[in-house]
Amino acid sequence: SIISNNINAIVSDHNGMLWLATNRGLDHFDPRLEYAAHYRNFPNVAHSLANNNVLSLYLDRSGNLWIGTNDGLDRFDHTTGRFIHYRHQPGNLYSLSASTISAIYEDRGGVLWVGTFGGGLNRYDHGQDRFITYDHQPGNPNSLSGNLIFPILVDPTGQVWIGTYGNGLNRFDPQTGLFHHYSHIPDDPNSLQSDEVW
Repeated sequence: SIISNNINAIVSDHNGMLWLATNRGLDHFDPRLEYAAHYRNFPNVAHSLANNNVLSLYLDRSGNLWIGTNDGLDRFDHTTGRFIHYRHQPGNLYSLSASTISAIYEDRGGVLWVGTFGGGLNRYDHGQDRFITYDHQPGNPNSLSGNLIFPILVDPTGQVWIGTYGNGLNRFDPQTGLFHHYSHIPDDPNSLQSDEVW
């Protein structure tokens, strides 16, 4: 059976198997056999799942499974069965900006966008194996509107759309590096209904 009834995210792989993000670990579920293999964090096992509270999942175009947890981002190595960890490292500007990973999305160019709860938006540079951070900068109207990120979507024109908890919707133009904000305006019926964009 599955490890938990609290499912935060689901992705399907090329074999028709389901990956389930739960609050008690990661499940690889075979719907035909109704069998689940469980992946959990074991503190003394370096390459086990980073954290059992799995918040987000993404299967990229190369078949890599990315797992967002309450304590970092993991990439699952199918060959070895190991998890490669990416975490916030204080003092390292090229690490993740925070370790609670709330959203993951890959654009058409293969760029991986990672949303954090408290650290803003990160762009993963595959070639250099590092992250670039975009966060809220008080006084800069062209920066991200808030650092609590939930959904991420990249549209066909390459614009990155980012929902935040309490700070509305953002549209990011990777060419200019500028963010445009959409928010709830009480007297404007054409504005967002809420600044909480899940």
